[in-house]
Amino acid sequence: MAYSVNSKTKVATLDNVEYLPSAVHDGKELSLVALTEDECKFFKDLHATIPAQQLEFLRMKRNQILAESDWVVIKEREEGGSVSNFADWKTYRQALRDITKTYKSIEDDGFEWPSAPTE
Repeated sequence: MAYSVNSKTKVATLDNVEYLPSAVHDGKELSLVALTEDECKFFKDLHATIPAQQLEFLRMKRNQILAESDWVVIKEREEGGSVSNFADWKTYRQALRDITKTYKSIEDDGFEWPSAPTE
């Protein structure tokens, strides 16, 4: 791994990625301190976890939305076909389940939750 520090700007570079310096105040003045190689590695590793965290958030939110529509499935089963637009609900719930096949984050371009059918 290639690590270097610009002595003027205190910007550290690790594997062609720049890491801004830390600001340190000693009670009298503010100074910039370059990140060490280990600190840069830490932030590099931390940044690498972001996609997995975004996908996990998407799944958690999706599961919450699915749970909010569980009543439709319960009502349909308990009352034997009393939900007039059950096919629409079934399609909606499947679209929710499939959303992670298209998107990995709610911040992805074009991301939009499917619209729930009207009751």
